[in-house]
Amino acid sequence: MALVAGAAVLAPAVVGPVVRMLRVPVRRRGGAIGMLIRAGALTATRRTASIAAPVLLTVAFAVLVSGMVRTTTAAYAAGRAGDVNAGWIVVPDRTPGLSDQAVTATGGTALLPTTVFVSDPSTPPENRPLTALGVDPAGFAAANRALTVVAGSLGDLSGDDTVVLTATANRQPTDPFALIFADGELVSLRVVAVVTDDSIPGDLLLPRSVVRKHDPSALSSAVYVRERIDPPPGARILDVAAWAAEADRAEDRLVWLATLLLIAVSAGYGAVAVANTLLMAAAGRVPDLRLIRLAGATRRQVIWLVTAESALVVLIGALLGGAVAFVGLLSIRAGLAEQAGVPVDLVVPWSVVGGVVGLCLLLAALASALPTWRSLRHPAARPPVDVVG
Repeated sequence: MALVAGAAVLAPAVVGPVVRMLRVPVRRRGGAIGMLIRAGALTATRRTASIAAPVLLTVAFAVLVSGMVRTTTAAYAAGRAGDVNAGWIVVPDRTPGLSDQAVTATGGTALLPTTVFVSDPSTPPENRPLTALGVDPAGFAAANRALTVVAGSLGDLSGDDTVVLTATANRQPTDPFALIFADGELVSLRVVAVVTDDSIPGDLLLPRSVVRKHDPSALSSAVYVRERIDPPPGARILDVAAWAAEADRAEDRLVWLATLLLIAVSAGYGAVAVANTLLMAAAGRVPDLRLIRLAGATRRQVIWLVTAESALVVLIGALLGGAVAFVGLLSIRAGLAEQAGVPVDLVVPWSVVGGVVGLCLLLAALASALPTWRSLRHPAARPPVDVVG
């Protein structure tokens, strides 16, 4: 955002060189109108910059915010997919979960989630809910690339009194850890391993048999399989990339809708700023435009001239704003790639950016063409002719 603000302040110094870069195309294709457009943008640098600045800010904000949201969504999906060592994932299909029969039919590694409660006065707040995952230790370790054991051994997760905790629990192997299960039973467990906080998609690991014993209604949320299989009834199969993108789809949709609303409000303010600037400048340009009419230009050509000038300035502002925002997005992508530990693609929703630029172009054209048409409704005055008689 500091780069965007700096570019807006420096717009008067940048507009001139950008317009000069258009010299060859204008001379070859624009004719007299093109020459006037370029000359007007160069000589009236202050006016040009005042119009380009709000476009620069609006487009830069739209590119930066929309690109950041989309790139972040892609980064989290890529990181989630990179943590899974499987070819395909079986998930529920319009059902609350997968039964044990469905899991057995897949032959893969399943996660069996349940809710448990801490019952230990030394770890406040007491009775806080935690997400426990019932797993087969060997299969879970093989399917989870992110798993990092910092103490103990995951292979000791067996029997009815063992648990694996994350580092935030501040426990060490052999420490006791009391839990209240879904059936209300209080059980004192023994910590057999400690993993990093980002190793598991939950708060703790339990043997699958323990979860099933205390929560008979628990359903599996996902099953990791190596090869593509025919899913059992009530399930569907996805590749890892599709599963990772779908995991937070509802939340991503809400975030994107809020982002579009924010961009729409900012684009509206930016477009109004562009229109106001052009309307204020229109009154001062009337003598110049009438002079062009006296030089032989038709009213249609004059209207085309001012409209093309406005479009050129809007495009210059959009180009500068997009370039500055693109630099910021490259930095954001680099940070997300480092955080996720996988390559991250830069995603820019060009349809949104195109809509913002189109809105600025439309209002700029109307705010320049309508006042010009109104001021040129009457025929231009012609110089007096001396009559010699």
